[in-house]
Amino acid sequence: MTRIDQQLIDAIRQHTRQHSGAIFRVLLFTFGIPWIVFIITWLIGDYARRYVGETFNDSFLNLTTAISTFLVVVAATYSTWRWAERRFGGGALVRRLLQTTRAVLEVEKAIEATRTQPSETQDQETERLARQAWETYTRGMRESGFPVQGMNTD
Repeated sequence: MTRIDQQLIDAIRQHTRQHSGAIFRVLLFTFGIPWIVFIITWLIGDYARRYVGETFNDSFLNLTTAISTFLVVVAATYSTWRWAERRFGGGALVRRLLQTTRAVLEVEKAIEATRTQPSETQDQETERLARQAWETYTRGMRESGFPVQGMNTD
């Protein structure tokens, strides 16, 4: 393994640790707000179903209320999810971080292959994969609004 490979992997880990609080906030807002809307609309719908059931004692009206409250819960949750994703981008951030994780795993596999059978071409391939993982990480973080300084690997 070359020095550059280790520097790039360490830089990804360090930058991720530096931004872990902000990443957590983005994920919390993106997934938490729709969850809260789901719970609130579910509770309101449950109250409406019980009220209609106790007040009117009509099975068709109970079924209609159950279906309509279910649709309201789904629509409210979906609308809130779409808004939260546009506003905070947590789903896109998760996809970008998963791409980075896959790229780092490829680098680690290449490093293991280099350790078992060292060769110049293996070292070059490992370095190329490490640079590609770094580029994937920096592009994903910048697209998500997190500043990442470039790394001098030359």
